[in-house]
Amino acid sequence: MTHPRVLHVGFLPIGSSNNSGLTLGSMFGDWPSDRLLQLCVRGSGGDAAGSVILTPGMVAPVDGIARAVLGRSLRAGPTDGLNHAVSRQGRNIPWRFRARLTASVINDIGPIWIPDSLVRELAAFKPDVIHSLLGGVRPMRLAYGLSKRLDIPLVPHFMDDWIDNLFADGQLFGLAHSAVDRSLSNVLSRAPLCLTIGDDMRSEYAERLRRPCVAVGNSVDVAEYQALGRRPSAQSEPRRLRYVGGLHLGRADVIRSVARVLARRDSQHRPWQVELCVPEPDIPLARALAGENSSVHLLGSVMPSDVPQTLVDADAVLFIESAAPSINRFTRLSVSTKVPQYLASGRPVLVVGPEDQSSVRALRDSGACYFAGDGLDGDMVHAVMQKLEESDLLDQSLLPADTVQWIGERYGVQGTREKLRSSLELAVALGPA
Repeated sequence: MTHPRVLHVGFLPIGSSNNSGLTLGSMFGDWPSDRLLQLCVRGSGGDAAGSVILTPGMVAPVDGIARAVLGRSLRAGPTDGLNHAVSRQGRNIPWRFRARLTASVINDIGPIWIPDSLVRELAAFKPDVIHSLLGGVRPMRLAYGLSKRLDIPLVPHFMDDWIDNLFADGQLFGLAHSAVDRSLSNVLSRAPLCLTIGDDMRSEYAERLRRPCVAVGNSVDVAEYQALGRRPSAQSEPRRLRYVGGLHLGRADVIRSVARVLARRDSQHRPWQVELCVPEPDIPLARALAGENSSVHLLGSVMPSDVPQTLVDADAVLFIESAAPSINRFTRLSVSTKVPQYLASGRPVLVVGPEDQSSVRALRDSGACYFAGDGLDGDMVHAVMQKLEESDLLDQSLLPADTVQWIGERYGVQGTREKLRSSLELAVALGPA
């Protein structure tokens, strides 16, 4: 096998402890370190794949100007769990938070400058191809500029449907979204093919972007989960319905709806407890959810290495996506990191979310899912919970052989890594579009 020499352009390094970092960390897990160089805005403070170069501050001169003008209003503060690809129309936004949002838009669409010294440093690595998640105007301009200066193809890797939704609220009088369209057009002019997070996105983007697309998404090592011993809840304890993930993008509201249903169930049923394992920034919100409803319990944060055992020990696991139209427009084609992890755990999955969302569709296709709608119909959630309780899956601790094969074919680590490698190798052979 030939591994191309890859220049990855991103915000945080591959392997960082956020969703994108962990997903990419698995994809590039066996990539030779001497054939991977990363150009990142920030370092992760931990181990990263390959070598990492941080972008000089001079690359985005408007960033420093905006921070100097807006000053204290840019200090970190509460967020609403959304991003610039989700509409905030109709929301009451405090002026300080609005100032931070405006500054981040200005920073993203501001001009960039790629110094010759940076180009020489990157050229010394002799990269064959640029790989990037993009996600904003600045990274698109940077990746496009480097692709031209180094004369190598650029392969965008899409994980959310941000290309139509970024700055769609008319930020800066429509200038921001126009910058997205122009920058994406430039990126595609250097892209012989595109990578996507799943098959739904692959099909839609191949037609929309008029480029060959390959689904290279999340993966899981099923054998790692199968090797774990399970520690189920005792009959005297509430059953564990565990959620492992972030509470952003409206997910806290969905958990609140599920918890209300569980709290109303009569005493004839063995009670369920929603146990939350969330990232550190979401701890205050998770604590508030637990304070609102006695059926919610905060376990805290778990290290990525502890996720498999945390899931295997659950009685069932909870998967949620918001059905709010403004959020679903952004997430509808995404396939969450949790999908293969939840399936590999061997636990039944209670799924609450819009039925046209790609993660929900993937879980329903697996046969291990109990779909309870979008969470707005409490009676439906209750009925599905009743069906789950009557299932033999609650007492099973091993995955059937055909299920293991099914998960491996779709989400196996080696297969995912090979699709990434062969796609980037093909991009090098095809050259810039």
